[in-house]
Amino acid sequence: MRALKNKKAKSQTGRVGRKPKARGRTGFGWKLLEDISFGRVRNAPANLAALAFISLVLIYSMFAGGYVREGFNAVGRSIDRVALGLGFAVTEIKISGRDNVDRLAILQALDLKKDRSIFRFDVSEAKRRIERFGWVNSASVSRLLPGTISVKIDERRPMAIWQRDKLFFVIDSEGKPLSDKKIADYAALPLLVGHGAAKHARALLDELEAQPTIKSMMKAAIRVGDRRWNIQLRNNIRVLLPETRESEALAELVRLETEQGLLSRDVKTIDLRIPDRMTIELGDDAAAQRKASLVKNGARGAKKGKRI
Repeated sequence: MRALKNKKAKSQTGRVGRKPKARGRTGFGWKLLEDISFGRVRNAPANLAALAFISLVLIYSMFAGGYVREGFNAVGRSIDRVALGLGFAVTEIKISGRDNVDRLAILQALDLKKDRSIFRFDVSEAKRRIERFGWVNSASVSRLLPGTISVKIDERRPMAIWQRDKLFFVIDSEGKPLSDKKIADYAALPLLVGHGAAKHARALLDELEAQPTIKSMMKAAIRVGDRRWNIQLRNNIRVLLPETRESEALAELVRLETEQGLLSRDVKTIDLRIPDRMTIELGDDAAAQRKASLVKNGARGAKKGKRI
């Protein structure tokens, strides 16, 4: 009996001494966190990988919830207050290389804030906004402590005025539209007309650079069917250029002007589209004189005497 009682008491004592099992939060993740808190984590690869995964999840949750962003913003505002108190406010803006870009537009693109120090001014974002302007080829934006923002601009150079339907644009050497404002300020530039004119402008103007006589007399160049050019001269003579051989056709035109003064005569149209052949349409007065001369000489084909 005494042995049985001792065995029963020992059994009861063993049950009382046991720790109850934890309920509710179970699984490998919670066990790992519990082990971390009690310093029981070993440097096993599986444990380290799981720890890294849990850390990434926690960091992602903080960013997704906006806690880190709000924290950074709060720290940034605190830094701004200290920096502004120490004299690091933006007090001067230096802009160089600007001829056509509107200064006010540049200032707006900088997006300066009164409560923001020079340290929190976003240089990259300001550069990106400025380079959106049509006139700007490239830009650099930098801070000059304690309070100066420096903006350096490389502008595109205007090459011609492009008329498309009833719209006018200043374009650069690549045919890129720069502006549709204050077109009259660029009246000295060549006028190009028609769809496709901007894309092919550089090739034509390079040809005209080699023939300054024609360039100085040109009023406009009209793109025809996006295949070739007609040159309208200031004295209202129209020159029809071929699809190819533009340089040869222009050189022949200059030769005839030099030797015979062709462009000073009463001429309406000079057609150079066919190789080794030139067709000239006379002006009204010249055509009438030619007709009278042919009638006087007894020519029966006087009615066709307008073209030679």
